[in-house]
Amino acid sequence: MGQRHKFRAGSAALAIWLAALTACSAQAEPPAPTVSEVAFAQSAPPLTRVEAESIPVLVLGDDSEKGSIKRSSGLYREVSIALQTQLARHGFHVVDAESAGARIGFDFPDRMDRTELFDLFRGIDGAGLASMDVRALVIFRVHASVKQQEYGSRIQTRVTGEIFDGETNRIVNSFALPPEAYPGPADCLDNLTDCIDMTIRPRAGDIAANLGDVLSYQLAAYAPPKLAAANDIPADMIGAGSALCAQPRSIFTVELRQFATDEARAITRVMDEEFPCRIAIDLMTGSNTAVRRYKYVTVAKRDKIEEWMHILLRDMGYDTDGPVRISLLSGNILRVDKIVP
Repeated sequence: MGQRHKFRAGSAALAIWLAALTACSAQAEPPAPTVSEVAFAQSAPPLTRVEAESIPVLVLGDDSEKGSIKRSSGLYREVSIALQTQLARHGFHVVDAESAGARIGFDFPDRMDRTELFDLFRGIDGAGLASMDVRALVIFRVHASVKQQEYGSRIQTRVTGEIFDGETNRIVNSFALPPEAYPGPADCLDNLTDCIDMTIRPRAGDIAANLGDVLSYQLAAYAPPKLAAANDIPADMIGAGSALCAQPRSIFTVELRQFATDEARAITRVMDEEFPCRIAIDLMTGSNTAVRRYKYVTVAKRDKIEEWMHILLRDMGYDTDGPVRISLLSGNILRVDKIVP
């Protein structure tokens, strides 16, 4: 079982793949970029979208320090959502903290300290789902202070934070935006929280945009040296040149249960080298000899992943209608069970 296997030349999946590749080759030259596209490319971070999408990022706010904006405030929510949106626009795969936390039953109280943030991160990262597998953890804080002036007030904001390596839990970078000051009403100190919220909240998008630009450069260190895009089809042709590889980027959790180590390696080797539209595959943290979980990133259709897995296992001599069962579950989980006698 440890020998290398390839799809048979006459298999349906390979025939579709060859047809898709031919269609890609036959495409006309892409149109010249517009002036705005050129301007964006010159100001964009040094990552292609495919490279950025390979970096799962979890963004958490630290509101434990005195003078920081608390989590339940409207300003915090506006900045958090806008920052995640900004990173997504740069192409990063942003793991939504609220939905991920809800999935593992985590509450979000105000004034969470660093220990609680790392507990949340470990719970999300250790949930065993590829869509929640975190490579970089971004912790940010928004500070606000008010200074009374003769004819009004002056509200100053300061944004700081750190980036942590999701695998080693070590801090790898820090950031601090230049302080910004805004005019406020004369009675701001009478109702400090509402005053800060109403004054700064309309600027949340600008704060997040500036921070997103800084982080997009700092997170570039996590990109692999060279990321293959859909089995060497050029990234700009995915979705344009082949209907097979025209789907939005999807992340699957591939579970191989009760397979020997050599068997699992042979299966994933073929998935990595032979499956069309593959972007990346990687063994997930927490896997063991009984259950191996892999993060599989692709731009192929869901049903094609299941079809190709059936073909692969049958070519390797497994009976997928007998002791080996393939299940495509909700949450993009492809489970392959080998029933041990």
